[in-house]
Amino acid sequence: METEFTSEVSEIDPNLLYKVTHNLRGPLNSIIGLSNIAIVESENERTNLYLEKIKQSAEKLNGFIDDLLNLSKIASVESVKKDKIIFQNIIEDILSSLQYLPNYKNIDILINIQQYVVFYSDQVVMYSIMQNVIENSIKYFDSHKPYSFLKIKIQVTEELTRIEFEDNGIGIEEPYLEKVTEMFVRAAESSTGNGIGLFIVKKSVEKLDGTLQIDSKQGIGTTTVLTFR
Repeated sequence: METEFTSEVSEIDPNLLYKVTHNLRGPLNSIIGLSNIAIVESENERTNLYLEKIKQSAEKLNGFIDDLLNLSKIASVESVKKDKIIFQNIIEDILSSLQYLPNYKNIDILINIQQYVVFYSDQVVMYSIMQNVIENSIKYFDSHKPYSFLKIKIQVTEELTRIEFEDNGIGIEEPYLEKVTEMFVRAAESSTGNGIGLFIVKKSVEKLDGTLQIDSKQGIGTTTVLTFR
């Protein structure tokens, strides 16, 4: 089922997909913007509650559109580019784009890069992988813990490139762990995601002939390891 879906997405004309998503984004952004204005102007608590729900639904659909576009990009990649990867720049760009997330300022992000040789890979695909993993760590941090962290450790040698993301967030419930990289599978019943992010990560890692390992315990945190040879 996953293969069929990914194949179908890759066959969609990119120009058509762009036009469709662009036409959807306009009304969605209008709904979000008008909801914000109405929430500020309204003094009725019940009305504000409804407006907030409308806004959240529109934002969720907007995120789903982004994920479909990313999946389409990955599925349509026929040959992997060999770009010079500067991990520090990628991480800084990703963190800059995610500063708007509500939990961002509550997490201590620690970066350790040990690079002894130049690493070449597809810049767009690598960015997509790292963005999805980092975003998950920020979204699903544990508000009950006094200290929250995300440790990003990268080691690049001639034999192996290893990228590790370790957080002490809410973790993944055991029944979902084995299937968490499948299409539309959420990491927890309380998850607000659409179940595409880690599927995109898996497909992207496969495009780069890498491996993906996710270890997680509910209430403890999650460690995601990517390896490329």
